[in-house]
Amino acid sequence: MDIIKRIAPNLPKSILRPRQRGKRGGRNRKRTNHRKLPLPSIILANARSINNKVDELDALVKFHHAYKNASAIAITETWLSNKIADSHISIDGFNVFRADRDTNATNKSCGGGCLWLIKKEWCTNTTVHRRFLSSDLELSTLFTERNKCAKSLCNIYPTRC
Repeated sequence: MDIIKRIAPNLPKSILRPRQRGKRGGRNRKRTNHRKLPLPSIILANARSINNKVDELDALVKFHHAYKNASAIAITETWLSNKIADSHISIDGFNVFRADRDTNATNKSCGGGCLWLIKKEWCTNTTVHRRFLSSDLELSTLFTERNKCAKSLCNIYPTRC
């Protein structure tokens, strides 16, 4: 240190001070801002009967990172009917939109159905645009609006492959 003072006496004091030890060595690094992307994160799942998996889905939403940060969850093959209330499949913090299989339109007795779980803090203005159920296709389309940006979400399940 003394050698540097003799060679260049006019250096600023910030250069002449001894280097600090430790994790960053006294340096202030620019921290990156890890903000969430403006794009929604959507999870698609084929439940094959959601009725007995509601508790597991609730635990995933509370504790699993991907489900916790998901803006929307789309579920196919819910196997729900009009006998099961929305309160049975509702999850805290999510709005439920469902399209149950119509046995008259599809000519099938069980299975099928689509379900949307939209996070309330992500979007509060959601409307069902179309529900279409046939023997070949099950479709549920939603319109969402957030910060004057409209999005269309579509959940399609082909019943015949």
